[in-house]
Amino acid sequence: MFSTYKEVDGEHLYIRNSSTSKVLGVGKFILKMTSEKLMTFNNVLYVDDIKMNLMSTSLLSKNSFKLVFENEKFALLKTNVTSLL
Repeated sequence: MFSTYKEVDGEHLYIRNSSTSKVLGVGKFILKMTSEKLMTFNNVLYVDDIKMNLMSTSLLSKNSFKLVFENEKFALLKTNVTSLL
C-alpha cells in the first residue's frame, strides 16, 4: 500500500517491447513480507495499465538490495534484514 502518493502528469513508463504506459502517480510503498516485516520502497510508480506488480531487479541491486533465487523461493535482503517473498 502507498503511504504517500502524489499524482503526476505527462510521465510515461517505457517498456522493453517499445510500448509506453502513462504514470498516474508516484509515492512511497510499504510491502508486508511473509515474515511480517515491512519494507519501504521510495519513488514507486503507479501505472494503471500494468495489472501486476513489477520490480526492477537492477534498481534494487543499485540500491544495496541483494536478491537470491533458490528452491523456488525469492529472498530480498538489505542491511541485515532478510525477507522471503
